[in-house]
Amino acid sequence: MKVILCTGGTHGDLYPFLDLGEALQMQGAEVLFILTPYDEEKGKSRGFNVVTSGPLLNVDEYIRDHPEIATIGGGRKIWTDGYLPGVLPLYNKTIEMIGSFKPDVVVSHTFCIGSQWAALDSKVKHVMMCLQPLGLFSVSEPLIMSLSDPAKFSDNAFLRWPISLLTRLKLSILYAYLNQGLKKVTRQLGIPYQGHSFNNMYDRADRILGLWSKEFRNRSEGDPDNLRICGFPFSPKDNDSQLSPAIKQFLSIHSSPVVVALGTSARNIALEIYEKIAQACENLGQPCILIGCDEKSIETRYKNTIVTPFESYNKLFPSASLIIHHGGMGTCAEVFYSGHSNIVIPFMADQFDNAFLANKLGVAPKALNRSGLSVQKLEGVISESLGNKERQEKALQLSEVLKRSGNGAVVAADEIKKLMDNT
Repeated sequence: MKVILCTGGTHGDLYPFLDLGEALQMQGAEVLFILTPYDEEKGKSRGFNVVTSGPLLNVDEYIRDHPEIATIGGGRKIWTDGYLPGVLPLYNKTIEMIGSFKPDVVVSHTFCIGSQWAALDSKVKHVMMCLQPLGLFSVSEPLIMSLSDPAKFSDNAFLRWPISLLTRLKLSILYAYLNQGLKKVTRQLGIPYQGHSFNNMYDRADRILGLWSKEFRNRSEGDPDNLRICGFPFSPKDNDSQLSPAIKQFLSIHSSPVVVALGTSARNIALEIYEKIAQACENLGQPCILIGCDEKSIETRYKNTIVTPFESYNKLFPSASLIIHHGGMGTCAEVFYSGHSNIVIPFMADQFDNAFLANKLGVAPKALNRSGLSVQKLEGVISESLGNKERQEKALQLSEVLKRSGNGAVVAADEIKKLMDNT
């Protein structure tokens, strides 16, 4: 079996595809990646053949230079500056690779529209990888796009019907906006717009694979019929990474710290949040580890805090007493597997929806609004979370269920193989 995998965006968009690629290779598949130039070396470092498409855009630097992305209108900028300009070159590159590599199936990120079009127009099997529940844009589930979104009251029986109408209105506006740009690209490519709209892609995919657990969000009435929920993905290979010496030494002195992980992109606009959490933990006498923070001066101001540019979550999170994070899907998965309760401070995109679902599961309190977030507020929520035995028990139970459920990357690879075996 020959497979083309195509993705782009932040690390949270890349690594699930790399994990899937490894799972496919372990089944004997020949894998080719189409990535952005910025992600090329990351793909090659995992041993994959990689070709590139699109401009050399450093996503982390882009978010740091455009903090307005982490606002209610940020998704529009991500689309217009990131994904939409890449549709045409990605279509052409995928057509080229279909001709030379001759894949049996093309697997694409939800927003890698160009590769989806290329597979469909070339009559090649196509699988859409949906990395978070929000990406399904289901009419029967609330779409939480901000902390003030009224859809968060969907559990209220009296509000369910109006919120359902609101969800449909949101989707109609979203599709109209996305398709306005896509229609122009179809004209540039000389292909018909009919059947190539954003919402058409869900119906036309041979399979949609959801890379989250059914415990986090199960199938819903409005989901596509071709959806298979596979579980949270991890590398199927043995992880021999170790904690840094500085963190090992810190843990030998300070047991059960509060661990703060704000992702690889949100961290670039999160210095103020890091500082406030460190101060709150200091006031509570709680040791604190700030992952992704490069402001070493914080360590001089707060004696029980250490900063570190990177640590393997699966090695560090089990040592935590509490985890504070941004709500990215990959981080959520590692948090849930650790068995610890957590606090979510969402910044952008699907993180608000993920925070809503974590709270609904009972493993996190209501998400914190980073705008105007005070040290006093953080102290209160951290203290409450550390003492909330019921939430900690639910987090532990969730971890045990997830560890029995298998690796989502392996399950997704199995689903792709089944699809091809039944062809």
